[in-house]
Amino acid sequence: SIYGGSNLWGDTSSQKSRNKILNRKRRRDREHSSNSLSSIDLSAAVQDIGDKFIEVIGVENCMHVGQVKAGLRASGRRLAQCSSVVIRSRKRFPMQIDGEPWIQPPCTIHICHKNQMPMLMAAPPLPKSRSAISFIRRCCRQSSIEEIDDIENSTS
Repeated sequence: SIYGGSNLWGDTSSQKSRNKILNRKRRRDREHSSNSLSSIDLSAAVQDIGDKFIEVIGVENCMHVGQVKAGLRASGRRLAQCSSVVIRSRKRFPMQIDGEPWIQPPCTIHICHKNQMPMLMAAPPLPKSRSAISFIRRCCRQSSIEEIDDIENSTS
């Protein structure tokens, strides 16, 4: 994809405790309305693949995206977490879906959750301090063990 797996929503500190509170709020909100979370709640909002919410994120420009990708910025700007989105345009603007760009004439775009399908999800990444170094150490140890085994087998 265009953002190469970048987490534009960003990480939320102490996600477990806040997640419980948000789930209670969401259950109540779903019973009463389909409005989005308030801007105060967005700082603690957690993204979840199965919650049927759409995360709306804004980025300033391509530099902002590059900074998020490189780890210089934590995330894009959280605009909303909602069950549906309506985008109204009075002017033509560039648009892209699945890598196919075009110039979109003025329009109203409705985005909502339609169906739910099971999907595969990658394992959570290792902590940054260990990932590269531990991989190299494991490779070095493995090659040393194999070399010792080869030497023992050749002398026997």
